[in-house]
Amino acid sequence: MNSKLIHDVLLTEGYDVALIDERELEVRFQIQGKNVLLTHTIPTELIRVPKFMLANGHGLGKLAHVLTDGSSDGGEVCIADTDSTSVNIYRPDLVYSQTVREHIDLLTRLTEDPVFNRTELLREFKDHWRIHCRTQSRISNQLFVVWDAVEPDLLEIRVPRTSIGNDLSTRTCATARALSDAQSTELVRKYGGLRNRPVKGKGVALITETLEPPPISKSDLLAWYFRVTSRLTADSEQILAQVQRKKRRDFWLVFSAPLPDERTYFAVHWTADMRKDLPMSLAQAESDGWTLTPYEVRLFSHTNLLVRGGGSLELSEKSVLFVGCGSVGSEVVHRLASVGIGRLTITDPDVFSEENLYRHTLSIEHIGRLKSEAVAEQITERYPWLKVSSFEHCLQELKDRVRLRDYDLIVIAIGSPTVERVFADYCRTMHIDTPVLNCWTEAYEVGGHATLVVPDSKGCFNCAYVDPKSFCQGLASNLNFLEPDQVTMRNYDGCGTQYLPFSAIAANQTASIAANLATQHLLGQVSRSSRVSWRGSDDRARNESLRMTYRYRHFTNSLMIEPLFNNNCDVCATASR
Repeated sequence: MNSKLIHDVLLTEGYDVALIDERELEVRFQIQGKNVLLTHTIPTELIRVPKFMLANGHGLGKLAHVLTDGSSDGGEVCIADTDSTSVNIYRPDLVYSQTVREHIDLLTRLTEDPVFNRTELLREFKDHWRIHCRTQSRISNQLFVVWDAVEPDLLEIRVPRTSIGNDLSTRTCATARALSDAQSTELVRKYGGLRNRPVKGKGVALITETLEPPPISKSDLLAWYFRVTSRLTADSEQILAQVQRKKRRDFWLVFSAPLPDERTYFAVHWTADMRKDLPMSLAQAESDGWTLTPYEVRLFSHTNLLVRGGGSLELSEKSVLFVGCGSVGSEVVHRLASVGIGRLTITDPDVFSEENLYRHTLSIEHIGRLKSEAVAEQITERYPWLKVSSFEHCLQELKDRVRLRDYDLIVIAIGSPTVERVFADYCRTMHIDTPVLNCWTEAYEVGGHATLVVPDSKGCFNCAYVDPKSFCQGLASNLNFLEPDQVTMRNYDGCGTQYLPFSAIAANQTASIAANLATQHLLGQVSRSSRVSWRGSDDRARNESLRMTYRYRHFTNSLMIEPLFNNNCDVCATASR
């Protein structure tokens, strides 16, 4: 990359720049009469947004978007995510011209607008706190915290017994005493080895009403800590006062504090050479020889992890009955668990075998087990706040009017259209008011479909079976892309081993549209009976001399949720009379 060209362009545009040793670029400017220096090493190849360093000693105070080393006010300036932002690799001179301007504009605004600077400092609280948590070996002090973060609570501290294993087992862990969620606690005990780790310390989890940005220097943490504890909620003040009455040599405090858009969590560890009262002021901490060590918090809580993963707390009280745990069904179960469904009941009489390995969520260790039982165990370990139960009933055995009404949604993924239509007739005849979602994948990856029947809305499961030629009830779904009455099943060892040929990728695509439709309905975003399809390639099907439907040839609405209602459905016509 031509360093001199970049330097000359910046010089032409009026910047005070210098090029040292052919690669070191310096940019000087003033903010509020103070001299500011930006430095940058020009790389041999431009692959990301250039990073500039703000030189130490600028005198502008603590600025947001400047990552310091915890001992000075200078550091790397962040104007964008350097990896995800696209840059013009063919005109590096333009890239540097824009980047320098953005650096100067940002630093100027942060200096001249203290409210903006403070807000931005709070937004990036965790980044700055992490700097203070680094040890001399550049390893960060981290504390796992199992706490629902709703109310202040007492903590039990368990130190690791091993340096081998996952992070839960090799780091200090704090668990709240009054956790309302025993399931998550049990999971941490299992994978963090807490059953074999005795309580070695005490602590308290507190909630603050306001927060100020962390200090530039680690030496100012003590004074900052006491300002934080002066802003506790009333309940937090009360629980802190209780623990301060007891003498101890070490004590942990975990804080939940508000940020502009969310909450943040951090911890401190007090240690002394002998048992003393927990310090209540800066003077007491210094005179009694207390040492304060900052820690990052890795919070293990339902709210924190679910929202961070893109799930919805609105779904925590929803209950879904899931029928079928095959290649499509197991994928839908995982997707619904990941969005935050609170309770899943899974049923499937089939046993997982080695033949299922390449298009199923289960693995070789589950061979010989009931699919429903193994999938329930699998998602419980991955989503610890999910309540799961499993059975081995088939769809025909679920005709229980009272029981079916207990669910917010019934999802069926069994690939058996006749059985599904019989069940749909039962639900309609018995006035079951629970919505039902059916989903299936067609052979050779030509596509997949999902239908949602919402009682008391236009459209029923039979609407998907109106023959598009005769306009009467047919035996094949009018959503299908393969013409009916063709042989699509395959077998590799006789009639007892027949299967529908499609890949795991096709199963995943069907699972995605089905789970999306289910989620939108449970969130109240889809309230009418609906349908959705995805359309794949017909290459493999044509190689097998299979015929495609008119719908396949003219279908352009992949992934779009459309009304299920069909004007020619005799069931809907009878119901409307």
